[in-house]
Amino acid sequence: MHSLRKSFGGLTAIDGLSLNVDEGELRCVIGPNGAGKTTLFGLICGYVQPDSGRIVFDGQTLSGLSVQQISRRGIGRKFQSPTVFGDLSAVENLQVAARGGFSLRELAFSQADPPGEMVEEVLETIELGEKRNLPAQSLSHGEKQWLEIGMVLASRPRLLLLDEPTAGMTPMETHKTAELIRRVTRQMTTVVIEHDLKFIREIGTTVTVLYYGAVLAEGPIDAIAQDQKVRQAYLGTKVL
Repeated sequence: MHSLRKSFGGLTAIDGLSLNVDEGELRCVIGPNGAGKTTLFGLICGYVQPDSGRIVFDGQTLSGLSVQQISRRGIGRKFQSPTVFGDLSAVENLQVAARGGFSLRELAFSQADPPGEMVEEVLETIELGEKRNLPAQSLSHGEKQWLEIGMVLASRPRLLLLDEPTAGMTPMETHKTAELIRRVTRQMTTVVIEHDLKFIREIGTTVTVLYYGAVLAEGPIDAIAQDQKVRQAYLGTKVL
């Protein structure tokens, strides 16, 4: 992405942001509240359009495309709160996602066989095979988060965007999520928004720090954690 800018009324959410993520890379994006992290994902996925600047994926400019057009180009996003179909089983949620997000009615009346092998692979990846037939609403919070990651994987993305995937998780669930993300990253480019620095250390990745919609710092997590500008930003002190 190059020189991105986005304002909402008088509030500048993204301010001349330029960011490059290599194919196959795992990148974490952190920053204090209001830094522009979620707006960045919204711009990439087409939920909001930039005021200026360009977003380029696989050599193609995404700016101006619809959410559906961007999704078809291979970009999948998991939102912060799980949005699974509670009345459907875990495997049925994955089947819906693998069909391209068809509605429940379309799934019920479809004449095609539900996706099989790929769904089974995703179930294995997210380690919910033993709970495949349980309704999603009966799963724990962490399991719902993993199921939604699985739903994004079932859509066959080449770029995976995860918005705070460990929010609300127990320490054990957070550890399992780190293992899951490390497995996923072997298959596709992944960008993670997170606040948990311990989790970021566990997945071992390059970190980009946003502050008032611009890049404040970038590098390995240990260097970022010691950066005085970053410390000041999180403490709410003016950055010089």
